[in-house]
Amino acid sequence: MSWSSSPKKDESAAPLTPRPQRLGERVAILEAALEAVGNGAIVADGSGTVLAANPAAARLLRVPKVSALPSEWMTGDSPVVRALRGESAESTELVLPGSAGSRLRVSARPLRRAGAAPAAVVILEPSSPGAAARSRQADWAWEIIESVASLVVVLDPDGRVLRFNPACQAATGYSLEEVRGKRFWDLLSRPEEVDSVQRLIGELRAGRFPTCHENHWEAKDGARRLIAWSSTVLLDRRGAVEYIVATGTDISSRKRAEDALREANETLRAVIETSPLAIVALDLEGRVRSWNRAAESIFGWREEEVLDRPLPIVPDDDLEFFRGNMARVRLGETIAGVERQRRRKDGSLVDVEIWNAARRDASGEIVGVIAVIADATERRRLEEQFRQSQKMEAVGRLAGGVAHDFNNLLTVITGYSQMILDSMEQGDPLRGDLQEVLKASESAAALTSQLLAFSRRQTVQPRVLDLNALVLSLERMFHRLVGEQIEMLTELSPRLPRVKADPGQLQQVLMNLVMNARDAIPNSGRISIQTESVTLEGPHISGAPGLPAGPYVALSVIDTGKGMDEETRRHIFEPFFTTKPRGKGTGLGLSTAYGIIRQSGGDIWVSSEPGSGSLFRIYLPVALEAAAVGAPNGVSPTPYSGTETVLLVEEEAGLRDVIREALSANGYTVLHASGVREALRICERRRSPIHLCLTDVVLPRTSGRELARRALAWHPRMKVIYLSGHADAPSLTPGDSESCFLHKPIAPETLLAKVRQVLDQK
Repeated sequence: MSWSSSPKKDESAAPLTPRPQRLGERVAILEAALEAVGNGAIVADGSGTVLAANPAAARLLRVPKVSALPSEWMTGDSPVVRALRGESAESTELVLPGSAGSRLRVSARPLRRAGAAPAAVVILEPSSPGAAARSRQADWAWEIIESVASLVVVLDPDGRVLRFNPACQAATGYSLEEVRGKRFWDLLSRPEEVDSVQRLIGELRAGRFPTCHENHWEAKDGARRLIAWSSTVLLDRRGAVEYIVATGTDISSRKRAEDALREANETLRAVIETSPLAIVALDLEGRVRSWNRAAESIFGWREEEVLDRPLPIVPDDDLEFFRGNMARVRLGETIAGVERQRRRKDGSLVDVEIWNAARRDASGEIVGVIAVIADATERRRLEEQFRQSQKMEAVGRLAGGVAHDFNNLLTVITGYSQMILDSMEQGDPLRGDLQEVLKASESAAALTSQLLAFSRRQTVQPRVLDLNALVLSLERMFHRLVGEQIEMLTELSPRLPRVKADPGQLQQVLMNLVMNARDAIPNSGRISIQTESVTLEGPHISGAPGLPAGPYVALSVIDTGKGMDEETRRHIFEPFFTTKPRGKGTGLGLSTAYGIIRQSGGDIWVSSEPGSGSLFRIYLPVALEAAAVGAPNGVSPTPYSGTETVLLVEEEAGLRDVIREALSANGYTVLHASGVREALRICERRRSPIHLCLTDVVLPRTSGRELARRALAWHPRMKVIYLSGHADAPSLTPGDSESCFLHKPIAPETLLAKVRQVLDQK
């Protein structure tokens, strides 16, 4: 800016030449003189606005045009402020704004103008003979700072921002003009970090430098960045802190990556420590580098016992295989699911599955082996149990099918034999032979009943009962059965929950287990019956692998007999398997018990070793409903004969004929059909009532339930009795009860009594 001023009138001076000409000459002379001098000259008003300035002032202030004094010169007790107050201020060094360390010597005089606001004449000169050179050095330094990618902030001793390089501006979104003169922490620091930043400024001001620290910057858009700072100070000639210079690096991304890596490592460590699998890290020589808790649990060695030592779990006879595996993994191969045996600390062997993979360093070089080892003992036990269960299920289906067909034949044999017997005279010599036939039929029926119990197709009458009361009701009988040489004990848990089962069947199971225990004790010994309430935590609990989690009642029969080996235990629940001499057992006792317990929703488990006795434990689910008030009523005797019409539906011709003859002989009108279609035609055409439908549960291509439902459309008052060689209870309607069901084989008296009972029901 060129020097300029407003001409003023001088009333006291007598002009030698025309006055305008003399004033213009004086102004021109003054401007020429000010432009020629090396010092800067500025006239400024009270707001710092420049009224006039010479070229030297712009050069010293390093601006193309001087329009305003630096705001820093307009504060405190600076020469400019004093001149505006009317004082003359001698030369004082002031910082040149916008440079790191450059200074000017500034002096000021008041400029008095009549009727005008106060103004000051400010004279600028370099601070020393070498100031220009130092100024150039400062400029070079600042140019370097301006061009680097690091964050650089220059503060005064009070923490106010003097310079803010472009990297800082890009990181925060603030321009230099927006932050200059403001305290660093007021604009950029998070509230919770202000105290720590102020303490750091205080330490630097006190001469404790350089320092390294981290804090967050709050950007203009609200984003937060983590900055790692290295801070130092510049001292003046007296050794006092003149500037604070902080150089920073944005480590937000690196910190996030470190946090993510630390979190991943913590997660991985937690997974390894909580894994049910043994996870072991080895170096290339086979020494242990890590050993998790599952490894301790499976093999018995603690981590401190195996670290930096050769892997101790490999049996001597498997070392060659282990070394071969290590060699394969060193070549980068992954080995999965190898089944071997490994050694525990106590010397015993455990079946395991092994997975091996290479362990690599950051450069990808193989530095070791990771071994993941699963204890296969439980899995193999479950597999064996599953195979046994599958085999038992197949045998059960076969037994159930055979028993069903056999029951049909027995019904025919029993029916005709009974009818012939009823027609004979008391003195008939064949009467005794026929009675033997009936006895044999009854024995055969008992055998099929056991087969049906094993196959879980037997008719049951479950009710809520107290297992302790059931045991106590049989206790006296048990004492008589086992004899005086065997001690009989009962240990019954008080407040035992109720179970739902067929009491007669449970008595049969308990009697069978006690008799087997008695037979397993050669001379003297002890049999204990125990009850307790248990809660199973999951489907694979040892001793009850087939049961879901929940509350159960456990009934145990324990003996001190000779015990069983593994091969015997594997087959004891199979039908017709027995270790007793020929003629001493049928082999159906335990298979029947197995079927009864499974049909009741429970499970039976055995533990036995040769010479150590046996433990049979039964699990039954706790009943949800309350116990019944009384036992079911039995069938009251009624007259057998009648005149009603009965629809008989039975596929087996022989069975159909014997039932038809028994009913007809007692006065009933019998309409018979071999299948559903024929039976429905009879119902449709029959105009007079059909009082009773007697049908098999299982019919070709449909069920007895479906037949009854369709037949009731024509004869809505008709009653129904279901027949079956195996109780297909799901085929019955929800309203049906055991009083409407007959299990084959059926004696004529039983059939006639049931028919009469159902017909007489209101």
